[in-house]
Amino acid sequence: MPRIGRHTPPSEAGGRLFAHLSLTLAYVVTGKLALLLAVPPGYASPIFPPAGIAVASILIGGSATLPWIFIGSLLLNVWTGYSVSQQVDATGCAAAIVIAAASMGQAAVGGFALRRAIGYPAPLDNSRDLSLFLTLSPLFCLTSATLSLAGLLTLGVVHLTDLAASWISWWIGDTLGVLLVLPLMLVIAGEPRALWRSRARPVALPMLLFFALFAAIFIRVSKWEHEEALLEFRAPLPADHRQDPGWARRTGGICRAIRAIFQWAVGPVAERVSPPGPEPAATLSDDPGSQMGATNRVSAARDIRGRPTKRSARV
Repeated sequence: MPRIGRHTPPSEAGGRLFAHLSLTLAYVVTGKLALLLAVPPGYASPIFPPAGIAVASILIGGSATLPWIFIGSLLLNVWTGYSVSQQVDATGCAAAIVIAAASMGQAAVGGFALRRAIGYPAPLDNSRDLSLFLTLSPLFCLTSATLSLAGLLTLGVVHLTDLAASWISWWIGDTLGVLLVLPLMLVIAGEPRALWRSRARPVALPMLLFFALFAAIFIRVSKWEHEEALLEFRAPLPADHRQDPGWARRTGGICRAIRAIFQWAVGPVAERVSPPGPEPAATLSDDPGSQMGATNRVSAARDIRGRPTKRSARV
């Protein structure tokens, strides 16, 4: 996309400005919605559509879109940080700038890599181009996860114990965002225009349905994990594990997976045929051991759900 210059007609300049503002708005809105699915403990959404929007904007519009990607990411992360702490401090601003710079860098690396490997206009109508797209996307999505989390670790926003899980979640979220959203962006504004417009139903609709299904499954499993955390808090722990806050997290992985699949399949039926039973009452005795057991149950429940105050950063 050429830069707006002295000889650019006003109508064309206005159209480009509107397109750039729309890019920034789409980045912020889709990013905020994606962070509702953020995985605790960590700083990443399981799927992050702005990553695909950013790479597609470079592929379609070139380097002129880079500042607007930076602005979109910066606004998103400042907004997210403020919504948690109700203030904007120096550390939050520094973290937002680090993530915005890393997101812009990843968009540049990915967009120009696809332009060089596939070219533009990009019909993606042969096995070679599709293979390159599927191969390159996970590779250039390493950029933002690595640079952002390195900066957040330096700032003390991310703890070293959470670094590996956050990095994997971040990388997967960006990769899925590119693989799913970039074709949708090409349907909206890609060239050849007639070809991509004709793909609106066979390409865009299945991807939107897949994304909706993915979000629905994720929300349902997250709801079950919340209920499981409450049960872990209310139910007494075995005596041998009362001094171990991480017991529930270490032993509950397989049970959570089986229970999630079971509830997804027969949960509505079970709710209709099984009357709700009385909730177990949590009691504390004056015995120090019992009090320690209750403290450990609270810690185990918080470990399962993660730390809500950190969940919001895009983090």
